[in-house]
Amino acid sequence: MADGNSAVLRRNRPGTKAEDWSTWSDEAFEEMDSTLAVQQFIQQAIRKDFSDIEEILTPPEGIEEGVWKYEHLR
Repeated sequence: MADGNSAVLRRNRPGTKAEDWSTWSDEAFEEMDSTLAVQQFIQQAIRKDFSDIEEILTPPEGIEEGVWKYEHLR
């Protein structure tokens, strides 16, 4: 990046093969600096193991219960 920022771009480019789709490393919730951080965290948990319901439904520390439930329902 031109501005020297070391942020990782989490994008799937056109033509990306299925086995290469979303292969970036996991990011800790505290490092997510987006307005959609809760949504990103949930999506990351689902990509990691969609059958681990307990992990998907467990919020990270510091998240309000209402926000967590809203993001799951949205």
